[in-house]
Amino acid sequence: MDEPPAPDPTPRPRRRRKQVPWWVVALVFAGMFAALGAVWYFGSIPENGIRVEDVQADAEQNLPPGTPREEVRAWLARHGVTEVFDLRDLGGRVDGFGGALPNNSWLESAYISFEFRFDREGKLTKKNIYRARMR
Repeated sequence: MDEPPAPDPTPRPRRRRKQVPWWVVALVFAGMFAALGAVWYFGSIPENGIRVEDVQADAEQNLPPGTPREEVRAWLARHGVTEVFDLRDLGGRVDGFGGALPNNSWLESAYISFEFRFDREGKLTKKNIYRARMR
């Protein structure tokens, strides 16, 4: 009977793996960081296109101290704020009003809050416009 051939006693040379060039690794990491930056940038743009900085600048330009209450309400309506609520001082007197405008982006749910305070004659004394995240 035939016997199987004996194993070859000489070891086979191992194939050496080729290394990936350093510049390829650097290029892949740079691409990943660029993609993450793009997601962060484009994900933070409000869906309605309204940035709080633009609204604040418009309020500074068009609503100086002393603006009548009716003009402030008209300004809010031009910016799409439809629901306006009264603001009261500590004594319970209505001394202003406020509103909110949805300002969601892909990354977060948020709104722009408007608060306007008036003196007893109905003239604007203080305005506060800021962006807040919903929880």
